[in-house]
Amino acid sequence: MGSAGQRLIRIHLDPLMLAVLLTILGYGLVVLYSAVDRNLTLFGNQAARIGLALALMVAVAQIHPRVYLRWTPVAYVGGFVLLLLVLLVGVEAKGSRRCSPASMSSSCQLYGMPFSSMYQRGMEARLRAPPKRVTVTRF
Repeated sequence: MGSAGQRLIRIHLDPLMLAVLLTILGYGLVVLYSAVDRNLTLFGNQAARIGLALALMVAVAQIHPRVYLRWTPVAYVGGFVLLLLVLLVGVEAKGSRRCSPASMSSSCQLYGMPFSSMYQRGMEARLRAPPKRVTVTRF
């Protein structure tokens, strides 16, 4: 592995996965450029969003997995509360209940569904983890 691969590993990024991700994102930008009839404004906006998402991915990769495991219960409850908000104050449209700007404040327009399944897996992993051994040291 070259020095670039070693640098990626040092910042907790898998070189192969990053290459595949960048290839898919690049292909998506090419398709978007073709679909919007060479409208550089839309293309630039999407490229900026992708750049922001990649920067956020690198930042989040620096956080130790134990931190995510510790905050899993809070995030799970938060996602569940968001789902309840959709049920209580969401708008029914075409047979499904959704959040809409007319029914909720702008801070509550997040959908909890993707997060709830992810954090449910985290909760299951937390509950299935072997109990921590406590060692007593005598002085």
